[in-house]
Amino acid sequence: MERHVDVRGGGARWYGLAAVTLLWFDVVLYSSTVVVMGEIFLPGSDPAWAWAVALSSAGVTVIFRPVGGWVGGWLVDRWGRRPVALLAVAAGSATTLVAFLPPFESVGAVAPLGVVAVRALQGLAVGAIWPSFIVWVVESAPDGRRCTDGAWCQAGVPAGLLLSQGAVWVAQSVVPGPAYAAWGFRLPSLLALMLGALALWSLRSGWPPESTVLERLRREGHECRRPLSHVLRTSWAQVVGIATLTVIGKMMAVIMFGGFIPTFVEGVDASLGWVDGQLAVGFGAAVWLGTVVVAGPVADRLGARRVLLFSQLFLAACALPFVYLLESASLLAVYAAMVLLGVGHGLGTAARPAFVVGSFAAAQRGTGVGVATGLGALSGLVSNALVERAAVAAPGAMWQLGATMTMCLLVAAVVVALMRRPVQRDYCQVAGCLTSDSEHPQPSPSARPS
Repeated sequence: MERHVDVRGGGARWYGLAAVTLLWFDVVLYSSTVVVMGEIFLPGSDPAWAWAVALSSAGVTVIFRPVGGWVGGWLVDRWGRRPVALLAVAAGSATTLVAFLPPFESVGAVAPLGVVAVRALQGLAVGAIWPSFIVWVVESAPDGRRCTDGAWCQAGVPAGLLLSQGAVWVAQSVVPGPAYAAWGFRLPSLLALMLGALALWSLRSGWPPESTVLERLRREGHECRRPLSHVLRTSWAQVVGIATLTVIGKMMAVIMFGGFIPTFVEGVDASLGWVDGQLAVGFGAAVWLGTVVVAGPVADRLGARRVLLFSQLFLAACALPFVYLLESASLLAVYAAMVLLGVGHGLGTAARPAFVVGSFAAAQRGTGVGVATGLGALSGLVSNALVERAAVAAPGAMWQLGATMTMCLLVAAVVVALMRRPVQRDYCQVAGCLTSDSEHPQPSPSARPS
């Protein structure tokens, strides 16, 4: 069979890395400045109330993220991978508005409504990452580099976290004290202008090009007019499986890089503060990023399923030691715990893009990935709430969390081992990816790939 070699695939990889990094930078930046933003855009006689409302607006992104996956996935199959990816980048650039949004004292309710609107656009953009960018990058990659290129795209998540922490630190160093709380916190938001510049440049230059898989679908008449109904009718098992992996993956990410570690560290030892916890999170993100980059080529060599299965089993084995290290009340032990989770999560992050994209037929791939990841993001709200509750609960609750992590990760391992994937190695075998359906005209024998 003729091998698929796309010399343009590297363009999608680097474009995806830059865009995903900046999109997640925007999301994490809000979490880093939420207290200050609550005081500026929602001032009142009760600072605790303003802080609570600011935190609730953070939930807007979580709510709109599944919507971005569902709508973006459907549009990906109807419009194309590249146009939806550019829309996501343009929506993410709305974070720049935070840099110019007037305070509550000047414009009243317009200020909090503006913050909510920005958070909604962030949720839509982040939700569309998987069905647009991940599908686009993996499909554009040459043979033997599907996992590597997909891993580079996903490396944007820890890279965005590190970039956000670095930008906040620089802003606090350049504009210290009350000036940072007054206006200095707005400076990092200006980096979102780079997202708008990326979208405009790509729109004008036409680079990176569209996925060659989609081009071949269009050329041979294999496009699907009703991708959602087709996915729900023929690929519901894959949707459930990928949604399960997404829920568990989000739970691990929240444990590592949400407010869980700083909150727990601050509560378990009076000598350690929030900053110590944040530094540990940054260290874990660096380990995560390095593991993703190294594990991509390994997954190409061994197979995405094998590496993803190993990562779930490795994390399951590390769950209880992770809890033990955290409860030891030693900063060195906390860093060791972050190494365990950073390596395990990085292995899964590297293998998951190619595994997920290969779980759905080419003509309905965007819809399948969007529905599955969106459903997983929505279901993950419950697990995330349980994780945050464990951070402030009694010490014994941590062991319950560790046991829950172990069971969930073992379930994920079973899903990875048993889930059927219609696409194994040749992601461009378009005719072989489609089920027989009168809605999908089949090319003549002479038009079929050799």
